Amino acid sequence: MNSLTKTITINAPFDKVFSFISQEENLPKWATDYCKGIRKDGDDYIISTPEGDMFFEIQACDETGVVDMYGGETKEEMIRWPSRVAGLPDGKSLYMFTCLQTPDIDDDMFDMHCQTLDKELEEVRKNVEN
Repeated sequence: MNSLTKTITINAPFDKVFSFISQEENLPKWATDYCKGIRKDGDDYIISTPEGDMFFEIQACDETGVVDMYGGETKEEMIRWPSRVAGLPDGKSLYMFTCLQTPDIDDDMFDMHCQTLDKELEEVRKNVEN
């Protein structure tokens, strides 16, 4: 399995960045190419993507800064996208996101996901620095 981790330094404190990233409702604000919309269905979140609708969930821990995102066609088949927010001593934050190539993702699709990540990280920055 291939993986690629990208990072961005954000001029905002840990609490602000973590709060933004860890809220499912904010996904369409920063993953603009991937998430075309989000809706709540009972206790579940459903996101609209270019490949169709999928279940989506975030499991986050403010003590460690871990923000794991899960998505899949069914709740039993969700894959994980690990990410983490780390506070820096100067009041800034570092946000790290890892793309994983699962067996069902070909090389071209994996490369496309990794390329859109640069834009998504910039969108996170825009949303929390303002």
